[in-house]
Order: sequence, then structure tokens, then C-alpha cells
Amino acid sequence: MQEHKYKYKYPHIQIISSVIAETENKLLPKKINVVHLPKDVLQYISTFVDLNEFCTTCKSLWDGELRKGIVYLFLRGPDALRFYEEEDFRTYVYTRVTNPTKQISLNLHGYDQVQDVSALGNVHTLNLAWCRNIRDVSALGNVYNLDLHNCSGVRYVSALVNVHILNLSDCSNLSDVSGLEKVHDLNLSGSSVTNVSALTNVHTLNLSDCGVTDVSALGNVHTLNLSNCRNLIDVSALSNVYDLNLSGCRNLTNVSALINVHRLNLNNCRNLIDVSALGSVHDLNLNNCHNITDVSALGSVHNLNLTSCCNITDVSALGGVHTLNLTGCRNLTDVSALGNVHTLGLSFCTGVTNVSALGKVHRLYLSRCRNLRDVSALGNVDTLYLSGCINITDVSALGKVRVLNLSGCSNLTDVSALTNVVELTLPR
Repeated sequence: MQEHKYKYKYPHIQIISSVIAETENKLLPKKINVVHLPKDVLQYISTFVDLNEFCTTCKSLWDGELRKGIVYLFLRGPDALRFYEEEDFRTYVYTRVTNPTKQISLNLHGYDQVQDVSALGNVHTLNLAWCRNIRDVSALGNVYNLDLHNCSGVRYVSALVNVHILNLSDCSNLSDVSGLEKVHDLNLSGSSVTNVSALTNVHTLNLSDCGVTDVSALGNVHTLNLSNCRNLIDVSALSNVYDLNLSGCRNLTNVSALINVHRLNLNNCRNLIDVSALGSVHDLNLNNCHNITDVSALGSVHNLNLTSCCNITDVSALGGVHTLNLTGCRNLTDVSALGNVHTLGLSFCTGVTNVSALGKVHRLYLSRCRNLRDVSALGNVDTLYLSGCINITDVSALGKVRVLNLSGCSNLTDVSALTNVVELTLPR
């Protein structure tokens, strides 16, 4: 009845609709039944979109051979254990896919009964973390993504050279990793490995908490994690590493060779004094490097973290830094040169009293700056944190701030000017 009503009340709409429909039929191609798409096309689509759920709603795909080439099976819990224990079940699972090495993920994390893994080498992703009774992994060389985290019984891994992503973290009995030079992403964190001279071609290498001392062969690694390698002294060969984590390497004193590193983490390298060579680093973390006093060469760094570098007093050269964290730099008093910084952290900088030059900063963190009184110049800041600034009494100029945190500002009495603040946190 509704359609009939509109048909006669607005006849011109029916005419226009008919014209549009006829035009679409002429110009647009006929709909293609997805079942009729070539198998290789569906496989290509499945690399971007998970088609598993789609297959369950389409009977012709669920029952047909086409489904075998595009689904990805995830087996975990009882199903994963059954796959491990029962040959008939493994055979059945293999019949449901075209290529098991690309279409099956098996998660046996933490199953102590897993010992013999010789039948598990034909899957794509295999998680055997915390399976501490495994000894022999020689059959797993064709697995694409293999997790052996904390498999303390594993000692020999040379057969795993073709694994793409390999996690051997906390494998405390590893003896030799020289056969793993072709692995793309290798995690040896917390393992017993000390000799890494053969790992020159690994793309992403995690050696955190290892007893490594010689890293001279690792200059071509793209992403290298050496955090907490406390016996490490010489990093002069690592100048071409793109992403280098040396956090907690407390015996490091010379980093002058690292000028080409893009992202450099030197957090808690407490014996560092001279960072004058690091001005070309894009992202530089010097958090908790207490002995650094001179940062005049770091004005071109894009993201610079100087948290708890409490002996820094002069930041006049850092006005061109995009994101600058000076949290906890208690001896800092003059921040007048930082007005063009985009994101600026000055929380716990108790020596800062004058912020009149910071009105153009986009995000400004001044929490616990207890000697701060005047914030009238900060009305154009987008995001402003003033929590714990107990001496602030007047916030009438902050009505245009978008995000404003005033928690702990116990002496505030009048917040009537803040009605337009989008996200406002007031003292309780």
C-alpha cells in the first residue's frame, strides 16, 4: 500500500527511478558469483581478508574444493592436542586444506606431554612455548612461524635454518646458533647464547638479557635488541642498524659511531656522558642517563626523551625538536627556547616557574610543577596537563584548551571560564 501511494502521488520519481535502473543495467557489468572466481584470485584475496567466516555462510564454498585453498585453520586447546596425538585426526585436518604449510596454525603452548614433535613439521605456525620436555626439533625446519619460548630441553637448532620467525627466548641450554643465519626474525632473549657471529643476515634480532660481548658481525641487522647486555662495551660496528635498543647496557661509554641509527634507545645507560655525535638520530631515548649534561648537539633530533636526566640545565638548543620529554629534569629553570616544540613534557620540573613562552606548544605536560603560578599564556595549547600544580589559582585564560587536566590543583576556586573545554578533569 505504501508503494502504491508513492507511485501515484509522485509519478516523476517512478520515471526517474526507471531511467536510472535502465542506465545501470547498460553501464554496469553483471554481478559475478564469487564461487565462479578463479581459485588463485580467491587465494590472493584471502591474503588481505579472512574468508573463513564467509566460507561457513556459503554452502558451495564450504562443501567444494575451492574452500580448501582459501581457509586458514587455527587449532588450539583440545583440538591441538588431538592433532598432536592422533594420526587419523591429522590426516583428516590435512584433507581440509590445500597446503598445510600455509594454512594451519597449531597452538600447544604449555602442554608438558608434548615430547615427540616429528609429526608437526607440516604446519604454518606452531606454538610450543613452555613445552619443556621437547628435545629434538629437527623435523620442524619447514614451519614458517615457530615459537619455542622456554623450551629448556632444546639444545640443537641448526635444522631450523629455513624458519622465517623463530622464538628461542629463555632456551637456557642452547649450544650453537650458527646455523640460523637465514632466519628473518630471531628471538634469543634470555638464552644461553654468547656467540652470534654467524647471524649477520638476520633482519630482526633480539639478544636482550644475553651474555653477548662481541657484536661486531651484526652491523647489517635492521632491528637489533641488545637491552640489558651488561657486558657489552664496544658498539662501534652498529652504525648502520636502523633500530637499535641498548637500554640497560650500563658499561657503554662510547656511542660516537651510532650516527646513522634511525631509532636509538639508550635508556638507563648510566655511564654515558658524551652524546654530541647523535644529532642525526631521528628517535633518541636517553631516559635516566644521569651523567649527561650537554645536549646542545641534539637540536635536530625528532623525538627526544631526556626523562630524569637531572643534571641537564641548558635546553636552549632544543627548540627544533618535535617531541621532547624533559620529565623529572629538576635542575631545569629556563624553557623559553622551547616555544616551537610540538609535544613537550615538563612534569616534575620543579625549577620551572615561567612558561609564558610555551603558548604555541600543542601538547604540554606540566604535572607536579609545584612552583608554577601563572598559566595565562597557555590558552592556545590543545592538550594541557596541570595536575598537582597546587599554586595555580587562576585558570580563566584556559577556556579554549581542548583537553585540560587540573586534578590535584587544590587551590582553584573558579572554573566558570572552562565550560567549552571538551575534556576537563577537575580537582576532587
